[in-house]
Order: sequence, then structure tokens, then C-alpha cells
Amino acid sequence: MKNFPNKLKVENKENFEQYNYDRTIAYIRRDIYEFMIERKNENVYFDFDKYQRNKKIIETIIETIIKELLNIGWKCKISFGGTALFIYSTDIQPSSCYDDGF
Repeated sequence: MKNFPNKLKVENKENFEQYNYDRTIAYIRRDIYEFMIERKNENVYFDFDKYQRNKKIIETIIETIIKELLNIGWKCKISFGGTALFIYSTDIQPSSCYDDGF
């Protein structure tokens, strides 16, 4: 980044929470896309641990991401205390997916 974006102005500070949400969901979409095209099998999960510093917005983002993936035909299951997202194509969830109520 050569300079700061114009939206970082003081008069925009009330929008910073929305900017953070928009940036975080964009990064998660990118990371899930790269994860899915690189993985070798559906028994591997996408790890949300690195996003937990944004815990306030991560639950809303996870709900949005799951809806988007379901809409394009994928099955999804949250596991491991809400930190793992299994994305799979069959009606049978991956064997390493632990059903812990999420």
C-alpha cells in the first residue's frame, strides 16, 4: 500500500466497523476459495482459528458464508467448537467432522 485509502479519514471512523466486516468477509471468501481448489479431499476442514481475533463479527460472517456455499450446492458443517468448517459435496459428512452441536 503506497498511501492510506481516503475512507480512513477521521470523519469516516463511525464506518470502521463495517469496513472491518467487509474486509474480513472478503478475505475469508478468498481463503475458502483457495482452500477448496487446493485440497485433495473433503475430509479436510477450513480453519477459522486465524479469524478469531474478530470474534465479534466472525459468527455473522460464518452464517453468511455457509448460506452462500449452500446456495451454490455445497454441504457445510461447523465442527471443533466453531473453529472448523467442513465443506463437502455428498449427503454424508466427512468422517473427521465431529458433531459438537454447532
